[in-house]
Amino acid sequence: MPIRFALPRLTATRNGMTATRDRWAELLRDTGHDVAPIDDGSPVQPGDTAIVLNGYKSRDTIRQLRATHGESIKLAVCMTGTDLYRDLPANPQCYDNLALADALILLHPGAERALPQSLHGKATVIVQSAAVGEHDVEPNPDTFDLCVLGHLRSVKDPMRAAEASRLLPASSRVRITHAGKALTPEYEALAKRELAENPRYRWVGEQDRAGTERILLQSRGMVLSSKLEGGANVIGESIVAGRPVLSSRTACGEGLLGQDYPGLFDIGDTQTLATLMHRLETEDTFRADLSERCAALRPRFDPATERASLAAFFDKL
Repeated sequence: MPIRFALPRLTATRNGMTATRDRWAELLRDTGHDVAPIDDGSPVQPGDTAIVLNGYKSRDTIRQLRATHGESIKLAVCMTGTDLYRDLPANPQCYDNLALADALILLHPGAERALPQSLHGKATVIVQSAAVGEHDVEPNPDTFDLCVLGHLRSVKDPMRAAEASRLLPASSRVRITHAGKALTPEYEALAKRELAENPRYRWVGEQDRAGTERILLQSRGMVLSSKLEGGANVIGESIVAGRPVLSSRTACGEGLLGQDYPGLFDIGDTQTLATLMHRLETEDTFRADLSERCAALRPRFDPATERASLAAFFDKL
């Protein structure tokens, strides 16, 4: 089946949408599909399937594809966190664009609750898989390293872990390593100031995949403090790497980890995050509980599981 992907825009900065597109393209090619991005000039032809990522930012693309090709193509829209939880609720007229799609792809269980009831029948959940390569690294025995993996932008609440580390007792060995690009001058200034003032914080900037994996494997856990998420690749990567997760209580965090997961904290709750960090460092039973829960979730993020979900989705489509 010819499948064409469309992103709202491509930049030099890798983000969740490009990661999703590239992984799906690889999985689909493995099963014999002809896959290409629309962005490189590959045209959409009658009989093709077009997958558009980000329903709000790609709203013009959705309308154009349907107007140009009518019902001669299948049109699927993959919903992101900013779609579901920010842009579409603020612009409800744009839900009409989603009605033009044959199917909607959601990236975490329970995400359909963010959509109007009229669109629930179009929705399919496909949890994103993760894989972490082998690297000859291990955690530093002299520190208790936690990592933050994500670009510095408002929706990620990127300085929350650093702020929480300031509340830890002097005896704590916690150190925060943050890998990600500052997407605004303001966040670059914030990160540099935190580097200068907070001895527990290290900002290492944007890393390639191998560098990010090494940072994750050198850490004892991962902190995700986002205000909203659509699929949170980093949760799967941390679980596959055997590193427990501390996550903000977003719909995505609860969907992927479970509403009763004990490593959740309310969005923006610095004090509770600091408490969870300290418990992860000092309480063996708490650390073991998080590790066991994450290990039990690992099959959810197996590439074979995602490949099967994609195959079932396209069969249905």
